[in-house]
Amino acid sequence: MPTNNFVKNNGVSIIMVDSDGNIDPLIPLLLEGGVNVIYPMEAASSMDVVASRKKYGKVLRYIGNIDKRALAKGKKAIQIGLAVIDRTRCLPWAGGGRCVICLDACPPDYAAIELRQTETGEFRPYVKHQLCTGCGICEYKCPVEGESAIRVVAVKEMSAAM
Repeated sequence: MPTNNFVKNNGVSIIMVDSDGNIDPLIPLLLEGGVNVIYPMEAASSMDVVASRKKYGKVLRYIGNIDKRALAKGKKAIQIGLAVIDRTRCLPWAGGGRCVICLDACPPDYAAIELRQTETGEFRPYVKHQLCTGCGICEYKCPVEGESAIRVVAVKEMSAAM
């Protein structure tokens, strides 16, 4: 029995690989071997968590992707991407009812998602882009079936997504 089946059958749900450098070409092999977390996603070696999420979806989780050299510059310098709400899929925007999962998931240190009341009294989520680091927690927690209603896009793609 392959090792990944053995550990998963015995209650191990997280199989993480510690990586250094750009391991993009190895990701398909790592997934085949059962790996579901990459640590760290080395921003300094051109690892791009947003591009990887688009390619592999939610089967792979990531830790990192912040250029360690940016840490000395403060929170504003640490931006992986920006969260964008797809109003055709988001439950409150598309008329599917009340949902505050993305608001609750956003780390309180950033508070990048807020609810605003409409003229009809409904509450809808908005992303405060100046506070969003693009961590992706909101996207991961979104309860919408299939593609999440809130996605993290690379900063360079932001103008196209708006």
